[in-house]
Amino acid sequence: MHNIMLDLETLGTSPNAAVIAIGACFFDIETCEIGATFYRVLDLDGVVRSGGEMDASTVLWWLKQSDDARQAIYAAENLSSPGIAMAHFSRFIADNASQDPLVWGNGANFDNVILASMYRRQGIQLPWKWWNDRCYRTIKQISPKSRAFETERLGTKHHALGDAMHQAHTLIQLLNPDAERSQS
Repeated sequence: MHNIMLDLETLGTSPNAAVIAIGACFFDIETCEIGATFYRVLDLDGVVRSGGEMDASTVLWWLKQSDDARQAIYAAENLSSPGIAMAHFSRFIADNASQDPLVWGNGANFDNVILASMYRRQGIQLPWKWWNDRCYRTIKQISPKSRAFETERLGTKHHALGDAMHQAHTLIQLLNPDAERSQS
């Protein structure tokens, strides 16, 4: 597999947003399979000390989210420092990609851009080529199938891994005309 769906939970919306959770999964559009998964909750203090930026409107938005979503990031144990999280994510990609990975994020200027910025701040090489960035939101918006289609939501909304898996499943359904039959 070489498609990766990425989802971040952040406390900001700028390219230097403070990342508090990283979720990702490999997926295959042709076989409709979800592969290896990655999930880390980051130490907010370390994220901010390394240049992660918070904005009040995003923090206030988080206060309005479900208890389950907030607990997943605020009550997590074994928090990762930004550098360790980036190293583990790079290893996850290296260990699971069958070829140069295509990294899908929700928005052309959000997940991939923010994570790439975090890699730069940590001084770690980005584990994918910039031209392999892909935008899930764009495909979902322009797909004629998406207007009459929504996959069943599994798991907690705004949980980075759950969102990544949901988005991967939805993208498979949108891009593979045989997906619905192979899932049944």
